[in-house]
Amino acid sequence: SALLLMLAASLGTFAVANVATWTRSQADQAAYQAGADLRFTPSSRAAAPERLASALATIPGVAAVMPADRLNVDAGRAVRGDALLAIDSEVAAAVTNPTPGIDGALQAGLFAQLAAGRPGPVGATVPDGAAALGLVLDAAFVTDFENGTPQPVDMSTFRGIRASVVVEDGLGRFHQLDTTTAAVLVGTNQRLVIALASGTPPAPLARPIRLRRIEFGVSAPTDIGMTGSIEIREIDATADASADPAASTAWSPIGLSSATPGWEAGVRFGSSASQPMNPTADPWHFDFKDGSPLPPVFGGFTSEILVGLTAMSPGAPIEAIAGSAFLDATGARVGERLTATLAGTTAPVLLVGSIASFPTLDPAKPFLIVDDRTLADARFVASGAIEPPTEWWLSTRDPAASASAIRAGVDPGAAIVNAADREAALLADPIPRGVIGVLGLGSWAALVFAAIGFIVSATVSTRERLGEFALLRALGLSGRQLSVWLALEHAVLLTFGVVAGLGLGAVLAWLVLPLATLTTNGGAVTPPPVVVIPAATLLPILAGAAGVLVATLVVMRRQLLGIRIGDVLRAADE
Repeated sequence: SALLLMLAASLGTFAVANVATWTRSQADQAAYQAGADLRFTPSSRAAAPERLASALATIPGVAAVMPADRLNVDAGRAVRGDALLAIDSEVAAAVTNPTPGIDGALQAGLFAQLAAGRPGPVGATVPDGAAALGLVLDAAFVTDFENGTPQPVDMSTFRGIRASVVVEDGLGRFHQLDTTTAAVLVGTNQRLVIALASGTPPAPLARPIRLRRIEFGVSAPTDIGMTGSIEIREIDATADASADPAASTAWSPIGLSSATPGWEAGVRFGSSASQPMNPTADPWHFDFKDGSPLPPVFGGFTSEILVGLTAMSPGAPIEAIAGSAFLDATGARVGERLTATLAGTTAPVLLVGSIASFPTLDPAKPFLIVDDRTLADARFVASGAIEPPTEWWLSTRDPAASASAIRAGVDPGAAIVNAADREAALLADPIPRGVIGVLGLGSWAALVFAAIGFIVSATVSTRERLGEFALLRALGLSGRQLSVWLALEHAVLLTFGVVAGLGLGAVLAWLVLPLATLTTNGGAVTPPPVVVIPAATLLPILAGAAGVLVATLVVMRRQLLGIRIGDVLRAADE
């Protein structure tokens, strides 16, 4: 009878642990797949990144917003097209869902290390109150006389100079802003105005703003060859975006000149690669007559010429957190430098730490995690690439309400991953629910049969020992004392069976469930399941055992009350 109880209790414990472990695993998988309370990918109808950032931050319940880029990385021969995740390392600890088995403090320390490895401030600081930038230039281009008789063209009336700037906003994102007007090919003190807003409708950029690149495109009238020079006299700013470009009192210099360190000049002709160019001293003066890497004569019969000034970062390696599979594939170790291609940009990478898994990434495949601002800066310096974030991660008190707010006003076409919705979808899987049902029914059936067996065994045992009990009564043992004796005897048997069964069920759960908890396609789950044996759910088993003991005592009590000492002793003598 004790063995029956032990097997029934172990099966019940295993069934309870299976339900709790599977339910916890679905929640962990959902949180891992979502990455944050809410993660969404903007659609083509989404607003500009700066407008998205401010709109998301104003949604009720949203505590933190993190832009992220999901790209590819190549390193050596083993890592080709694997995952590269760029995150805002300053807020990642507050936004990213915790992963079971990963030390949260260690992960937060790695995030802090990525944030500390960001490049320092680069470029010219734009005053906080500035609403527009002004580019003041002189242009002096003339028609070329060397290749024949020139056509009579008034160069002072042809607006052949356009300008643009690249600025870095307070979120570490880059924006190219263009002028709405053009400058003439012959003219002095021409101010081209660029509003410090982006998107449609325009939205103010996140502060502080730094100027990272200035570019002028120069083109000649159709079929006219020309040569000459262009000079950047001043870079200034104004608090009034509608200020008159000719009203110099409304504009204040931002302190940028050719003497400012860190700026590199380059020039390119049409689609050709940019070539370094050394302008003369302050102010920046680009002369295409002599010493230029480009042909001294160009014009409308060819492509325009582009002159650019770029504030370059020091060129430090990109710090990265490597997945364990990445280290195994490349043979690299933490602290090493290697050359990798990140989203098409080849750059040195310093491995500052490793982690077995990270939300939304497959731990079985190589991956790198880098700081989003560091990667954006490296891509801009290497190729001038300016890309918006591919994803946004949100920490919010009410993911469902935040998702509704995003679809209602921020981005109706956004692809949203909600941890709560994902968990509900995983919990609705009929296959594991069927297994849970079968185990539950089997455990209850085993408990019922064990209870019946225990009561029958106790009844038969009592009947076989009637002579012993009658003798004890004849020797002076009261019926109450005999009942207490039998109660203790069966309580010990029942306790041993139930406790041994609980222990056996727990051991089976720890051994079997990590291997039996699988995804719908039969693969191992990520993150690995955590075996849960909730004490509260074991109470029905203990309550059932107590009920069996009470029923057994009631049956035995009735048997004992029916004992006639004389008849039993005479029958024993015969």
